[in-house]
Amino acid sequence: MAERITADKLIAALREFNKQNGKPDADEKSIERHIQKRAAGGAFSLEEYIEGMVFAMLSSSRPWGPVENNKEKISYAPFRRM
Repeated sequence: MAERITADKLIAALREFNKQNGKPDADEKSIERHIQKRAAGGAFSLEEYIEGMVFAMLSSSRPWGPVENNKEKISYAPFRRM
């Protein structure tokens, strides 16, 4: 049986990856909050999933900084219920 990955192990792996790859940890706390929310049984809306997918695609082959700097412009009405 495969080892179960806990929220703490996932957060530790994220921190280690960032440290080894010289990645800034500016958004690390946000990611940790999402991991902890899911571990506590929290759910995400369809809009939140789509928004996360869009940000993942935008930052997959480029630095996170420019994406983060424009997060408010990117995160507009289609991702938010009005």
